[in-house]
Amino acid sequence: MKKALSAIVALVMLFSCFAVFAVSAEEGNNREFIIYKVSTPPTIDGVIEDGEYPLVTAWPDDTEMPHRGDYVANIEAYFYMCYDDEYIYYAVKTECDDPHIAVMDNGNKRYIFNAHHIMTLIIPDDPSKDIYPGADEYDWTTIYNGGYCYEWTMIYTSDAVTGVHEANMPFYSDHFGNLISGNKATYATKNADGWDYYEVKIPWSSMSSAKQSTPLTAEEGTIFGFDFSIGLTNVSDDPDVIANDGYDGNDGIYKGNYLYLAGCYAASGVKALNESAIITLGGDYNPIDLSEEESSAPTQTSAEDISKPDTPPTGDNGFVALAIISVISLAGAIVVKRR
Repeated sequence: MKKALSAIVALVMLFSCFAVFAVSAEEGNNREFIIYKVSTPPTIDGVIEDGEYPLVTAWPDDTEMPHRGDYVANIEAYFYMCYDDEYIYYAVKTECDDPHIAVMDNGNKRYIFNAHHIMTLIIPDDPSKDIYPGADEYDWTTIYNGGYCYEWTMIYTSDAVTGVHEANMPFYSDHFGNLISGNKATYATKNADGWDYYEVKIPWSSMSSAKQSTPLTAEEGTIFGFDFSIGLTNVSDDPDVIANDGYDGNDGIYKGNYLYLAGCYAASGVKALNESAIITLGGDYNPIDLSEEESSAPTQTSAEDISKPDTPPTGDNGFVALAIISVISLAGAIVVKRR
């Protein structure tokens, strides 16, 4: 049995190397992901139930996710997204350092994005178009006034801040556009058992911008730009952050730990809109049922369909199962296609 396991491990490593080689050999900077249409919409309540969302990708399995800091190497994070005729739904579940801290208190130079948070950017258009600037092609005034995208940050608060928010409640701040404050989206956040949870649903009617004035629709093949920055550690009290007017990062040097989906936030100190991930709408979601030992071939096989179990199987048989899943994930559409 040990020889068989060794052979499987070698096979997994072989497929892993092939998958990484195939990804890195393609040109361009836009990661590409496919999301699927669900018949039962997720509930936006700050709780991510098993099977509630299709899984798009997960860290650290997805080695293409940019990141900063040492702490991020030792945590897990899961990104979910799907859609129906009315809404886009996405959620993130991530481990975070203890204790959970997320506050906004500008008077003390403590900001919503300097502790546990998720900052999200969505472009209601193809981000690889020439009109969407790269990191060296604009200043902040240009992007702020240009109407290129929506951007907002969500937290689950820790300490109460007088006149700003109570403790232990969802809180947000819009940065570009008024997606949430304009009642164009619904969000929820939560912290429990060492995990942060973030959820949001965006109506298709809100998927437009000054650069792309016709709202997108829930049709297979529709594409849009998307990226996020997950803050995993608290840097609000760091002397260098305070000296930098409360902002983490000075000349591209960051104190905190961050995980990104694609290349928009990974740029040094500024955003690269043209390196956001390209999200393409796929067809109906058909999850794989791994509980059946023998079943007909699924209509679509991808990493989005395989959720990591809360408790990994143990023993030789369990190891074989994990090895097979790893091969499927790495050899299939594990959402790391590049243009």
